[in-house]
Amino acid sequence: MRYLIIGDAGSMHIFNFVKTVLLPRNYEVHILTLSPQPVREMYRAFYRGNGVFVHSIAEKKYRGLNKTDVFHRVLNFFRKFRLMRDVPEVDICHVHSVYKTACLIVLRNKSKFKKLILSYWGSDVNVKTPYVLKICKKCFNYADVITTTVKESYNKVRAIYGTGYDDKLRICRFATDGLVCITKLSGETTREECRKAYGIPKEKICITCGYNAYPAQHQDKCLEIIGALPTTIRKKLFVILPMQYGREDNNYIEKVFKAAKISGVEYKIL
Repeated sequence: MRYLIIGDAGSMHIFNFVKTVLLPRNYEVHILTLSPQPVREMYRAFYRGNGVFVHSIAEKKYRGLNKTDVFHRVLNFFRKFRLMRDVPEVDICHVHSVYKTACLIVLRNKSKFKKLILSYWGSDVNVKTPYVLKICKKCFNYADVITTTVKESYNKVRAIYGTGYDDKLRICRFATDGLVCITKLSGETTREECRKAYGIPKEKICITCGYNAYPAQHQDKCLEIIGALPTTIRKKLFVILPMQYGREDNNYIEKVFKAAKISGVEYKIL
């Protein structure tokens, strides 16, 4: 069976989903990735070695993919649409993060798949313009299943789109290698050893802000709020800022570094 993912092939979440769920079930996997960023080589090598087909706008060698003027935004929109020409007919089409462009591609290519899954990751649930909501609703009508990862997102989808899709709406958490790692470490390492590995003082309260370097994590705003706390509280805190992946917006990363320096708390940026 052929399984198409419309999402970022460079995302660790999609990588783990392909690795831990789809390949063990012998799917022929295709990933249509709309990100202008090249797929990181570690993932690309894994996909090549395991027969995963990656259809990437970045690998078409187009010029101006990162330009944001009106002309290039429109041009790149149509370039993304043309990617679907390289994708064969599939049994399942699975949209990871329900955004406008992915929905339009689905609606334009309904004849290329038998089943449709729409998966909300979190921030993509947020209320959008009436035009985008209309597109999403059209996609909902063709979907066999609509998933969210937590109850809060589930309730938000129902609040925005009504209860007419309750028979399709599910809470579904995706498999991840991270859980295997956590389980293994919990049996081998103590809490104190973990804190020591990250240089977290014994007496400090540890706060983790976000889990990647995307601006939607708002780590800079978190640090501003932490920095406004009384000095007596700030002295007790140690802040960890995970920024290992999603490092695309250098301005945002610089903002986080600056906010951390002036926050008045001990911190570590990963």
